[in-house]
Amino acid sequence: MSTGTSERRPTLTVTLNAAVDTTLTIDHLVAGESYTVQEVLKLPGGKGVNVARTLRGLGIPVWATGLAGGPSAAFVLDGLVAEGIEPHFSSISGATRICTAVVERESHRATEFNEPGPTVTATRPSAENPPSTCAITRSISGRSASA
Repeated sequence: MSTGTSERRPTLTVTLNAAVDTTLTIDHLVAGESYTVQEVLKLPGGKGVNVARTLRGLGIPVWATGLAGGPSAAFVLDGLVAEGIEPHFSSISGATRICTAVVERESHRATEFNEPGPTVTATRPSAENPPSTCAITRSISGRSASA
């Protein structure tokens, strides 16, 4: 039995509703007021991405797959690579959502604003548009989705 992480097979996480998670820190939130943010943190997000980040932090090799699209998709994919997580996402036409949390510095109270995820519709599989599961499987196996 192997115990070294370099010999482990990667764990695969699935994120069907990826996001750009933005955390803004301010002193105190009052509705209707204007604020200069004290700290900004932006990270790739979504439940599966968060699990992948935790696994990577524990030294477990991990691949992340799911759906991502629009301008925010590049941020998610590039961010995963920067964190040592290998992304294997299928591109979709809808935009990856942005979720914003406003955190009060002293109380640590958080107020969240979550955009709805993109609508994903079924399309008829073809050579140019393989089923998502095939595209993901091919991506992970090292073959292109159009192969």
